[in-house]
Amino acid sequence: MGFPVNLIGGAWQGLTVRFATKPAQTRQPERARSSIASTRKRRDVHAVGIEVRRVHGEPVYGPAAHKGDAHRMGQSRRMPQQPTLLLASTSIYRRELLSRLRLPFGVVAPDVDETPGLQEPAAEVALRLSLAKARAVAQRHPGAVVIGSDQVAELDGLLLGKPGNHDNAVLQLRAMSAQRVVFHTAVSVVCIDSGFEASDLARVTVTFRSLTEGEIERYLRAERPYDCAGSAKSEALGIALLQSVESDDPTALIGLPLIRTCELLRRAGVDPLNPGPP
Repeated sequence: MGFPVNLIGGAWQGLTVRFATKPAQTRQPERARSSIASTRKRRDVHAVGIEVRRVHGEPVYGPAAHKGDAHRMGQSRRMPQQPTLLLASTSIYRRELLSRLRLPFGVVAPDVDETPGLQEPAAEVALRLSLAKARAVAQRHPGAVVIGSDQVAELDGLLLGKPGNHDNAVLQLRAMSAQRVVFHTAVSVVCIDSGFEASDLARVTVTFRSLTEGEIERYLRAERPYDCAGSAKSEALGIALLQSVESDDPTALIGLPLIRTCELLRRAGVDPLNPGPP
């Protein structure tokens, strides 16, 4: 569960609650060996099966292709001249989720102030920040379709943020033990040149189990989720902390609601199931 905010007010004030090749019969030319080595170096260290290429100096993420796939399909593998899809986020969780759509995309830091407004409702914070992130990157790349996203967790009207360290994570999990927490995950898509701009919001209601001190300590020492608001990763061992999850967009809890993202992308002219020629 990753998304930026802090525990504000109330009793918890201050919490940041091979491809395999056949053996060559003859010695490979130096240029061919260099090309293969270069391809291997472009593997993304954060997500298995994602290939990273650079276009005009920017990393472009997409599904890794195996040598020979394009030729077997009767297609040439042309490198895109520029990324047409950009993710306005440096979150590795959102990047890995977006890669599931098998669309090449670039990653650009939005540089947006994510401080919530005074008494600003959690859902409004998430929607405002997701749109601000997409707009900030779209202004710098007017021809691109830009995705922005933000996630805010809410416990009894209080906003939960990234704990940042072990002690704060312990306090967050104690507060959420046997409680219902609502995660508001917003996504926005903006393209300046086409004039497209739209947002949507997914709500996820999570009920935490009644957690013992020992369970909290063992979990935090095992997974160290200090960069995740709510101090747990539902996609990993953090699922063992939960009693139930209610959502109509399953990946929203991790940080990007892919069902809503696909719908907004289709409306913006980018269809994951019909992406056009490579």
